[in-house]
Amino acid sequence: MKRVYSFVPLFTLIFAGSVLFTSCGNKSATDASSSCEERALNIVVSVNQWKSSVEDVVGKCGKVSVIISGTDVDPHDYEPSLSVVATIKKADVLVVNGVDYDSWASKSAGESTHVFDIAKKADVKEGDNPHLWYNLQVHKKLSAGLGEELKILRPESDKYFKEQVEKFDKKVDQLLQKVEDKKKHLSGKKFVASESVANYLAKAIGLEDATPEGYANATANEGEPSANDVAKMHEVLTSSQAQFFFYNTQEENNLTKDLLADAQKSGIKILKVTEQCPSNFSDTINWITSVVNSLD
Repeated sequence: MKRVYSFVPLFTLIFAGSVLFTSCGNKSATDASSSCEERALNIVVSVNQWKSSVEDVVGKCGKVSVIISGTDVDPHDYEPSLSVVATIKKADVLVVNGVDYDSWASKSAGESTHVFDIAKKADVKEGDNPHLWYNLQVHKKLSAGLGEELKILRPESDKYFKEQVEKFDKKVDQLLQKVEDKKKHLSGKKFVASESVANYLAKAIGLEDATPEGYANATANEGEPSANDVAKMHEVLTSSQAQFFFYNTQEENNLTKDLLADAQKSGIKILKVTEQCPSNFSDTINWITSVVNSLD
């Protein structure tokens, strides 16, 4: 797996609740959605973390499918089959995470496919933390940018897309308030992470990263932490230096299992996180909200 990125100032996170928006606001918007429904765009999303956000913006004007849909597949190592490549090439719009997280998808795009790179839209650079779905400011960048892209492809549905974007952004804004509420009593507390998957989330809530720098850099760059870095991690987990441990269940090995055992013995709050949206959630916003709700 290739995950080369540095630790840079993070975007402000926002997290949303479980409000779903499926209808239009007035007759003209309804007419527009009916019109574009007949000419529904074929939209392919590389990873399921972004599928529900794309669906919220597209509404009835597109059929959205996803390539990687479960937590048992790692996007970094994924090799698309010929049938998957064919599916991507047929897409009117391909939505990718970017920053080398799912480059296999972008490389498979057809000549006529509109590639919507979320990282580029959010001004995230190569080397930055690629786990952008935990930063819901990026979801708002997606909604604004994708809304504009869809208007170009289906100009007659301009008003409908605008309404879809506004509804989605309100959903996100509600989550920002939830995060701010959590921040009032969690700001200044510390966390450690087996990997920096949910760092956007942790820092948005005001948590301070106590993960030893050497360990964090090694795991981010697919390297092996030194014995000294591992010892420092064990010390943080067993000496009450942090209140939360973010544990990526998709990347388990003997080392991470030992760290998890330390956390369990010390009584630190353990938050098990994943990269892909778990199967028991159909909406990424709801999924991340559940993580936020577990922080206390």
